[in-house]
Amino acid sequence: MSAAKREQLGEALRWALELTNNPSTAAADWLARDLDPTKATAQELLSDGNISLDTLKKAKNAFKTMRIVGEHAADRRLGGRMYLAAIAAGIVYHNARISTQSDGALLKALKEFIRDDGMPEELRELADLAFLSIQNDVNLDHKKKTDT
Repeated sequence: MSAAKREQLGEALRWALELTNNPSTAAADWLARDLDPTKATAQELLSDGNISLDTLKKAKNAFKTMRIVGEHAADRRLGGRMYLAAIAAGIVYHNARISTQSDGALLKALKEFIRDDGMPEELRELADLAFLSIQNDVNLDHKKKTDT
């Protein structure tokens, strides 16, 4: 068997093993590795403060697709959470809004994310920072409007 075939087989076996070890996050983790092969999980990808804005946009789009077409309800729910985490990462790491959702919609979704004990603490903290950033921007906009 050639080295390339052994590597392909090893990769397939690794994915199968991951599916049995952590089936709830396997699909999101596979998407994350497709975006950045140096990251083992979606959590690792999205919590990396050095992630490029371009990679975050790709992650947002990949997880948005997972949110819509995931095989199971749990996959779709996780896709939605990772989609939101990618948006939060854009806000926190790059001060960039990579979503056209309204402030109100994002604040509501981020609040739900922060309260979701099923999500990793690191991503809930990221969501909390994004929530505070948006809330601060909303408050500043409101103050500017009332001061004029």
